[in-house]
Amino acid sequence: MPNATRFSKFFVIVAIIAIAASFSGCAQVRAKVLAAKTTAPSNSAESALVSGINNFRAAHGLKALPVHSNLVNKARSWASHMASGGCGGGSVPNICHSNLSNGITVRWALLGENVGMVGPKTNVSGMEKAFEDSKPHAENMLNRDIDYLGVGVAYVGNYMYVAEEFMAT
Repeated sequence: MPNATRFSKFFVIVAIIAIAASFSGCAQVRAKVLAAKTTAPSNSAESALVSGINNFRAAHGLKALPVHSNLVNKARSWASHMASGGCGGGSVPNICHSNLSNGITVRWALLGENVGMVGPKTNVSGMEKAFEDSKPHAENMLNRDIDYLGVGVAYVGNYMYVAEEFMAT
């Protein structure tokens, strides 16, 4: 049982860090990174995050958002950019927001974005919960004007970097 308690405490600490990052505007979250190599996104993690967003919306009486390929491409690119150190931090990659219109090649009326990082890299539900518990991130997910969604995931070491893109047309 002592190992289970330590494991639970680890997840609580990760959640607190993720929530603190959301309150700091997502600009300077850092994590100790075991390796600097970025790996390909996991479609299962991306699908789980899309499901999480749509479940969160349903719990608030909102329609599910369909996935838009242009938003997925941008989200994957931005998650990879963050994980590879594109937001600074040297061997400890930061997260940062993109220029919202970069990479969007379709007509749009409104764009939004959530970015985050969590460890371990399998903690998809922890990342979703951190977004839901953060007022600005939740506002993006619950925006009634949004028509489409795209999620991208990238990994470095035992950490998962996430970009969620939202679009109204």
